[in-house]
Amino acid sequence: MKKQLFLTAALLFSLTSTVSAQFKVVDKSSKKAPTWYQQMVADYLIVSAHEPTLEEAQAACLQEVKKQIIQAVAQNITFSESSNLNQKLEGEEITEFVDTYSSTTDVKAATVPFVQGISLSKVEEYYWEKLQDKKTKEVYYNYSIKYPFTQLELKKLVRDFEKRDKQYEAQLTELEQNLDHIQALEDIQASITKIAPLKEYFFDNMRRQRAQTLEKSYRDLYSMISIQGSSTGMGEYVCQLILKGNPISISTMPKLKSNCASQLSARSADSGKEIHILYNADDCLETEENAVEATFRIGGKPVSHKFYIDVAGQMMTVMPEGKVYLTAESESDSTLTNINIRMTINSKYANAFTVQNLVLEIPGCANTLIKNNINIPYKGIGSYVLDVTAEGDWKRVPLKKYQVAFVKGSMEIRNEQTNEVARIIINLPYVANWK
Repeated sequence: MKKQLFLTAALLFSLTSTVSAQFKVVDKSSKKAPTWYQQMVADYLIVSAHEPTLEEAQAACLQEVKKQIIQAVAQNITFSESSNLNQKLEGEEITEFVDTYSSTTDVKAATVPFVQGISLSKVEEYYWEKLQDKKTKEVYYNYSIKYPFTQLELKKLVRDFEKRDKQYEAQLTELEQNLDHIQALEDIQASITKIAPLKEYFFDNMRRQRAQTLEKSYRDLYSMISIQGSSTGMGEYVCQLILKGNPISISTMPKLKSNCASQLSARSADSGKEIHILYNADDCLETEENAVEATFRIGGKPVSHKFYIDVAGQMMTVMPEGKVYLTAESESDSTLTNINIRMTINSKYANAFTVQNLVLEIPGCANTLIKNNINIPYKGIGSYVLDVTAEGDWKRVPLKKYQVAFVKGSMEIRNEQTNEVARIIINLPYVANWK
């Protein structure tokens, strides 16, 4: 700090010499300049400013005090760039630290708490001269202050800064560890909100990059969420939000609509991990396609899940689950050839059934993928893998910027006992071997 004060004094001497040659003093705060003026004084910062008004000169002096305190702290702090490595600012890093922090002290109060208490009320002494340019007659003020700043204060600021730095580092580490343990949809946005001040705070590139990467990882979770459900009987349907194979809770209920069902309502169960959708199907006709659509708000976007009502009561509880795996035999910029589709289907229905056809809307494909005459039989209750290939060339289109990474569509299955045909809705995340 003494070196810094010496440099400040030298600069002031040079400034004063220039001012004396160009300006004349027309007024001053006291007849005689104080003894500390343009000097180095232990446990004080002596700073000056040359501005058109007294108020501007005062503000410039305070800004310079902030800058010098930041410089002093920067030269003494250590910070963690990993859980087991402490770093110290050196050389150009100090300059970058000072420039960043001193330029944002007015708008970044939470980040630079140790300079927020600096004010004119703490100035111990001041001295000003009103100057007039000998040629242009313009008026300026030369303002100097004596601001107390002891070594004891510096040590306290450094200690407080390092304590705060460790707290931010611990918060970042905790958020990284929680990424794979999301229990509720709302936890995702809460974590993103917590990352924002960390990105603003970290003054080193390594931790700032960690925070930015972590924020993106949390945002990507939204596209990994699928909605799965099954009927528990006429009038009730239970669905869940699934993230990485595990159900997560949600605090808000979906918006419901139906082409025929009435008395639509939704309630939460199992601490929000189950959404029970209740409906009355008295007005639904066997000759019509009867459905209820539930629309959830996920990551700020509406995501719909539709289920169908079997009025006859012969409900085929066969549900696709997990992810859809798509593998093209070959690809070009414009075409995908012979796409293999593999997905898990879970049957809770005792009768044997046959998958007859498959219709899928795939992000990045211009036309709907249709596979007819599949005719693969399965036994009753159990989990099975549907593995088919849609032969031919499928035109590619660019993915939309905010397109949700889900495969949507349906498959038709036939009850081997009654020969009834039911359509099963597919709305699942996917993995493809093309970009």
